[in-house]
Amino acid sequence: MATDRPGDLLKAAHYDLVRLKARRLCRQRPFRAGDGADIEQELYAGLLRQLAHFDNTKGNLDRFVSAGLVRAVVDLLRRRGAGKRDTSRTISLQAPVVGTAGREELATTVGERENNARIGRSARSDLDRTDLVRDAADLIAALPPQQRELAERLESQPLAEAARAMNVPYSTAQYWVTKIRERFEAAGFLDYFS
Repeated sequence: MATDRPGDLLKAAHYDLVRLKARRLCRQRPFRAGDGADIEQELYAGLLRQLAHFDNTKGNLDRFVSAGLVRAVVDLLRRRGAGKRDTSRTISLQAPVVGTAGREELATTVGERENNARIGRSARSDLDRTDLVRDAADLIAALPPQQRELAERLESQPLAEAARAMNVPYSTAQYWVTKIRERFEAAGFLDYFS
């Protein structure tokens, strides 16, 4: 069902999700800490453009918003990086260079920080990783008992093995994983399962 005002479909949780994603993007290249409000506005605009095509008879709004937000982020990153491409200075990572160990490929001399910058990714800080682990543990603790047990087992076991150990059909375990993912997505953990 298309609406004249797509923004009317959004709930407070959706706005929180956009704010959270904008805050996370501020910590990554090519953005800066002061870009938060601009990023948030661009994500809202991208999401609103996509909401004009939402039909509640064909899909779930929360899932549509999650997918639409991911698409808005990808579009934003693509637009930000498009003007910075300069292939005249690009060289292969297989190019031979003289390094500390003598002649070697350029790829062996590139550190993790530089590689993350090259692909537009930033490693989480120790504090961010600690917060993520704590938030995930709190979220898992709030799951219903069977889903919580499955989530804990999936930390060390494949799904089929966990289902057998819990004496539940594999399809039931798959359904619970879907429900667990939905909870993580609703809490803003879109990239947790990637």
